[in-house]
Amino acid sequence: MIQKLLEIQQEEFCNMNIFDEIYKNSKNSKKKIFLNQNHTYSDLYNLTNEYYSFFKLNLIKGEVINVILPYSLDFVAIILAARLNKNVLCIINPNHTGFEKNSILDQSNYSMILSQKPILSINKKFKNIFYRLKKSNFKLQLKDAFIVFTSGTTSKPKGAILTDNSIKNNVKGIISQLNFNTKDRTIIYSPPNYAMGISQVITFLYLKSSFIFDNEGIKFSSNFLSKIKKYKITILNLNVASFRYLKIFKKKYKLPHLKTIMGGGMKMKVSDATEIFNFFQNKYLVNFYGCTENSPRVSHLMITKSQLKEYKNNEMLPVGKPLRGTKIFIRSKNNDINKKGEIILKGNSLMRGYLNSKKKPIKIKEYRTKDIGFLTSNKNLYLIGRLDNIFKSGNEKISPEEIEDKIAPFIKNKSFIVIKKKHEILNWQPVLVIEGKKNISDQNLLTKIDKNLSNFKMPKEIYYLKNFFRNNYGKIDRNKIYNHFTKYVN
Repeated sequence: MIQKLLEIQQEEFCNMNIFDEIYKNSKNSKKKIFLNQNHTYSDLYNLTNEYYSFFKLNLIKGEVINVILPYSLDFVAIILAARLNKNVLCIINPNHTGFEKNSILDQSNYSMILSQKPILSINKKFKNIFYRLKKSNFKLQLKDAFIVFTSGTTSKPKGAILTDNSIKNNVKGIISQLNFNTKDRTIIYSPPNYAMGISQVITFLYLKSSFIFDNEGIKFSSNFLSKIKKYKITILNLNVASFRYLKIFKKKYKLPHLKTIMGGGMKMKVSDATEIFNFFQNKYLVNFYGCTENSPRVSHLMITKSQLKEYKNNEMLPVGKPLRGTKIFIRSKNNDINKKGEIILKGNSLMRGYLNSKKKPIKIKEYRTKDIGFLTSNKNLYLIGRLDNIFKSGNEKISPEEIEDKIAPFIKNKSFIVIKKKHEILNWQPVLVIEGKKNISDQNLLTKIDKNLSNFKMPKEIYYLKNFFRNNYGKIDRNKIYNHFTKYVN
């Protein structure tokens, strides 16, 4: 009889959503949650109970809570408490402008706002936060966990609805594929409103590991590197652009405890990977691919320095094989399996749909990423470019990313992109934009590039921009650069 009860309890635990599991595992645990503070998981459990009672008193299940808070114990407790009460979270970056905040507030149909500081007509306070209640008839499903608004660099931001199951499946896939464990430590500095930031928080809470929140990030590079060393960080999320910024300050920074560096959001060449290994002396490098709509990881390539020998120095690394439960398909013009085409996602990490105040979101069966790529015979995924960056020059279709790959060997230690410029006859033609001051011969560079590109793909002019526009991950914002140049390039 006792054995049967234990089996029932175990089955119930397995069927819990990931937030319930984190909450129950936190009870009576004296393990530190933050490496730089004395808070324990037990403290998190107790604070979660207080917020849960507060939400239960003021909110109905399915109502939306907007959270405008920096990373903190309160931030984590609010996430757990909201899901215990079956409320949906929409997180807004505290550093966003008032216009950006109001835009998301209007779209999210919230019933409560939580903020570190009094905003709008907020004047009530609970614990360490200010709040405002709003009457709303808008409710989502009980399984809906987050509304995450996409970055909006390619189109108007849309609210992707991530469910308990999609997040749980994604987190468990990450942990199993990358061999993370409870002893691992990380530093989380991705913005709290990004799917990547949310994923990191939940992943390391689920592991019941210790980590550090860094709201300053790499802006103060020496401090950032010192924290990694001081707190013996083992897992570091760092894309190529962020690494290039850090390495300005030091030629090498050996960190004996740093096991794995993960990079995503932009293309990584073998030469980039080699530099990262030489700088940090880390054991593994993970090149990953993801999107908000897949909660957010899609695939990983986990590689050691010795394995880089399998690739050519200027070759782009693949982004690896799909996460457990995620299926990747390539949809080419003729549906040829091994041809390049649009990357299509299916599986148990997909969002439920996009937020729509006029009608209920429809469960999607597949997600069209608008990314272009191809799969190798061993199912490794390579990224090529974006469908929405492609433009026509005469009768020829041009992919800026394809041209950039050909140009890369001739431009060292500088960021650059290809954009389109108006043409009287061809409609559009490609031009090259380089970050920094003009210090190379335009004609010599164009002559070198000319050998690698067909005439219609060849950039006809070169422009310079002192500092490229970038998002919070350090990823180049093509739209902002294009709009900046529109005034005098087109």
